[in-house]
Amino acid sequence: MSHFEDFKTYTKIDSGGYLTVEPHRVTATNVPRSAQTCLYKDFGVGHFGDFFHTVKATLNAGQAVAYDNPAICGVSNTYHHSKDMSNNSDGIYICLYVTATPSYAIVMRDQVSGNSSGLTPPISLNQPYWFKIIRKGNVYRAYIYTDPGCTSLFNIRQIIVATTRKFRYMNVAFNANTAGVPTSTHIVEDLNLHEKPANQFNLQTIKGNVLNKEGWMRT
Repeated sequence: MSHFEDFKTYTKIDSGGYLTVEPHRVTATNVPRSAQTCLYKDFGVGHFGDFFHTVKATLNAGQAVAYDNPAICGVSNTYHHSKDMSNNSDGIYICLYVTATPSYAIVMRDQVSGNSSGLTPPISLNQPYWFKIIRKGNVYRAYIYTDPGCTSLFNIRQIIVATTRKFRYMNVAFNANTAGVPTSTHIVEDLNLHEKPANQFNLQTIKGNVLNKEGWMRT
């Protein structure tokens, strides 16, 4: 039995028909920044406190303008797009980033406070990246790798988030929902929430991942 999230069970927001949804993969093709696209699932009030998630993402194309779309995944309490999260102080997420050069990077956002992790070094188009994402208290951290075995560490991003509040929605492959016509194409796949029954979660007992005594990934 697969441990990956079944995206076919998620709710799709996609009036423009930009998302192609498979069980473990969603492809967002030529999505304008102003479009409203997202997959989301309601896990119940207060479901996401401390967590450990893994996911794979690839940026295939992005037009030359600075914006924080497209997003890979993140959690929220009400809203499903980064502009709405920002306007309503809701949600934390990790996304791909396109600059006016253009160049491409990865950044984490805390929309409760408006803080960000700052950009990674440039990433390559059509290069898959594998993510280990940990939220522990008010720390939100991502380990980013260039290989499926997660042995080649590319970068680490981190935010000290403004709150230890819990979240209910998982949002995947969402966009900024803000003015502008630049488009992007990206793939999000193999999202694993690494959860136990009844949300009994212990960072120390995740198989296949080496943790130090504080619960953070060793690198």
